[in-house]
Amino acid sequence: MKKFWFTMMLLMAISMLSLPVCAEEEAKDITEEVLTGPSELNPEKILGPGGVGIGTYKDIMMSFGATLRMIPTFEANWDFGMSDNTDGFFYTEPVKTFARGAFNAASAANNVYTSSVALNNAISADRGIQSAFDDYANSLFAANSVLGDAVKPAADGAAQIQSAAGAASLLTSSSTATTYTTAISTGTAAAANYQAAIASKDITVAGAALQAIAADSDYKAAVAAGNATAAQTRAAVVAAPYVMNAAIAAADAKGEKEGAALRAVFADTNYQAAAVAGNSAGMQTAAQSVVVKAVGAAGDAAANSVIKSQSSPLIAGGNTIVTGVTQNITRNPNATAGNISDAVAYTTALNAQVQSFSPYYLADSFLRTHSNESGSVNDGYIRTETKLYFNAMPKDKKWSFYAALEYDKPIDTNTVDNRGGKDSSSSNFGLERLNASIELTPGLRFHGGWDVWGVDIIESASMVYGDDNPGFWLTGIYDKTAFSAAWLKLEENDFQNDASQHRGVSDEDRDLFGGYFDFKFDGTDQNKMRFFYLYDRIRNVPSLDLTGALAARAGLADYAGIYGNNGIARSKATPPDTDAHTAGGYYLGKFGVLELMAEGVYKFGEARDTGLKGVYNGVSTIQYDDFDIASYAFAGDIGLEFGERVGWNSLRFHAGAMYTSGDDDAADDKLGGYSGATNAQRFSKMWGGENTIIADTNFVMGTGLYGYIPEFYGNGTPVFVGGIQNFTGTGNGRGDNPGLTMYSFGFTLRPKIFLIYHSNVNMFHWNEDFYVCNMVQPMQINHSTRSLEKTPYTKVEGGYAGTEWDNEITLALNKNMFIKAQAAFFFPGDTVKEVTKALGAESDETASRVGFEFIWNF
Repeated sequence: MKKFWFTMMLLMAISMLSLPVCAEEEAKDITEEVLTGPSELNPEKILGPGGVGIGTYKDIMMSFGATLRMIPTFEANWDFGMSDNTDGFFYTEPVKTFARGAFNAASAANNVYTSSVALNNAISADRGIQSAFDDYANSLFAANSVLGDAVKPAADGAAQIQSAAGAASLLTSSSTATTYTTAISTGTAAAANYQAAIASKDITVAGAALQAIAADSDYKAAVAAGNATAAQTRAAVVAAPYVMNAAIAAADAKGEKEGAALRAVFADTNYQAAAVAGNSAGMQTAAQSVVVKAVGAAGDAAANSVIKSQSSPLIAGGNTIVTGVTQNITRNPNATAGNISDAVAYTTALNAQVQSFSPYYLADSFLRTHSNESGSVNDGYIRTETKLYFNAMPKDKKWSFYAALEYDKPIDTNTVDNRGGKDSSSSNFGLERLNASIELTPGLRFHGGWDVWGVDIIESASMVYGDDNPGFWLTGIYDKTAFSAAWLKLEENDFQNDASQHRGVSDEDRDLFGGYFDFKFDGTDQNKMRFFYLYDRIRNVPSLDLTGALAARAGLADYAGIYGNNGIARSKATPPDTDAHTAGGYYLGKFGVLELMAEGVYKFGEARDTGLKGVYNGVSTIQYDDFDIASYAFAGDIGLEFGERVGWNSLRFHAGAMYTSGDDDAADDKLGGYSGATNAQRFSKMWGGENTIIADTNFVMGTGLYGYIPEFYGNGTPVFVGGIQNFTGTGNGRGDNPGLTMYSFGFTLRPKIFLIYHSNVNMFHWNEDFYVCNMVQPMQINHSTRSLEKTPYTKVEGGYAGTEWDNEITLALNKNMFIKAQAAFFFPGDTVKEVTKALGAESDETASRVGFEFIWNF
């Protein structure tokens, strides 16, 4: 603070030292709005500034001019000291933690789902069931370590089924082994007895075999030849089937299973080959192999039977878990287990994205930074604004042409070496103003281009509209009446830099249609009534708040802020169809030293398909998608001009007030917060000023460029109903804003034409309660659901927001060179302190701005 007061005292000293070089007769009135141009030959205000005449050979008059402003600026605590109490904004650790956890959860759930599909396929094919079930069980065991208690019952169930299947397999295998052992031993004994009966020629036991042997020709030939060995071998071959039948009969007598088991052994080709060869060892090996296979098959069948009978509920439970994970990650309540691949793809991309974030997505200086005509600035910088003016008009004024080229940027070596931009691709030197007109009839002119046009700008409260947007307008100026009608194009969707950027909807533009009618009681602008109407057709602005806009830029719109996508995860916010109408008027009066201003406006219309229904706004879920606009504003000012009475150029005092309605019901479908088509209170001659803190964009105060209304704040339904076009898509112009009451007091001292001191005190009160997002930590982990959620918004009660004291000294060194010194201080009130607390870093330091302007104008 001491630094600022020292700077002010130093500037005053410089100004006093400069006074002798200024000649009063050389000075000119530099307080007139420079945008309207000189007035002597230009009462219609159809030309721009430019005092250098250019000689021509015909009847066309031409002029050239320029304005150079060099503005060193020193700012402190633009965020009321919040940056001193936080390391940054948008703390990213919660989203990093969530991304890692969500990726692991999605991967684990995906393994559960894919292994369940494989298990179902195995059951259908009746092949590989145990292996598939083991894979499924293992996926549940792994998911249990990731997803916790939600999976434990399923994992325990899988373990129980595995145990039951194992027990069934062991029991059945043991029983099968016993059956085969019994069958083989019984068959072996029966075969031995039958073979003994053959050897003893016991017809009672082995009569059939003996008859077959005796009848066999090969046997008889061997006997006739006296070849006992050959005869014995042939007898064994002929008797073999009878021996097997005897063994089978004995096994059948033992039991059906035993008979079947022995038949399986005898049917084995390896066993049969060994038997034919008389290879006892081979027969034994083959029999053992058959037993092993049978025991294994029986055990598998038993295990498979258990799995088939018990796995369906387990698979269903697993799919329920997968569905829950999918819905939780994708935020799609209609998602199924089959959509888990979407969750995997999303978390893979999200994890890759957020792990590269710094601990804070935004620096601690974020709310200390503000945007003005020159760019995004904070703390201390030197701004330069250079304009070149070109004018042409015939002597009969049938037509006119005015153009202004402008370069407006904070400067450093890179800026000037890149001829106007921060880098080689961002030069901002271009055509700032263009106004071409033609006279249709005396007093009636048609204009095309972009120049200042408004309905209540400068001379009134500047609550409705005033800007230099492109389009066409018609003006009529007569003795006691005047009118104007305009069509202005604020955004054109049908023009893009690349074909891929077209959105496919031809009318997603923003058009402003309006007009006014003046009645001048005495033929001057000092005593008049103006009636005006505006239709703001808005098709290009999504419904979101500042936090939602920042989150969307970081790819986190599903997790922070309010974003009008109907609650559908990863969906883009669609601009609603908004029709906003404003009707009103103002009165200006001057009676001796008394100067009066009174203005009133009413705003109405509707916003359809906002995309807000189903969106959680940090307090509750929004219930409406369509909203009605119904808001109003009024202002008044009383001025006393004593300049003539004391022999000064001006000695003026004023007291005024402005009231804009706020939205007082967060749960209804009405938008009661007033916001103009452009909030331009900074340009009002009653309480404005370029050096203001509140109207040079202040996110803590919720204000955009040019305005005093807290248009970035609201009670939960951030529908854009009007505001400066350059900020659209960032959460400005909210129809649910809390509204503003302002009291303004000030004076202007102008003892000499070359010396002006202007001071103004504006006191601000926010009318209704509103909700504020914690921008330090806008996201948090819900540990019970392991999901990433919005940090609940904090309610801030309406009340005293603070007071701004603005001061400006202007010194004319001659008619073409001027020096200004400016000092502004904003003393925050309790409501702003509560806002900083809700934002995440409570503070209430005084904000200040000290600036100097060195102006060359010709």
